[in-house]
Amino acid sequence: MVSRQQPIYTLCQFIPAREWVCVECELEKCDFLLRDRIGDLIGREEWDND
Repeated sequence: MVSRQQPIYTLCQFIPAREWVCVECELEKCDFLLRDRIGDLIGREEWDND
């Protein structure tokens, strides 16, 4: 289980090493650091039922 509070590098356990290089490059292009939280990758959420 992965939570929003975990660092992004936690995801490398679930992505093959050969693909992780591409993920790292994309994160870098978007100014994300591997120590940033997974929740930072999620866009603004809207709840219709609130």
